[in-house]
Amino acid sequence: MDSHTSVSWLPEQICGKICGRRQENKAIWETKFQRIDTEIHKKKYYFYILKQ
Repeated sequence: MDSHTSVSWLPEQICGKICGRRQENKAIWETKFQRIDTEIHKKKYYFYILKQ
């Protein structure tokens, strides 16, 4: 009985850890892309001002 319960809760715990890490990574990547986007927008904006 003891071994059966330990086997049943183990996969859920592992999945939770993996899913949690994936969400953290996703958030980090989203912030990185946002920074890149803002830098690109700034450059475009500066070029637009210079052209006028």
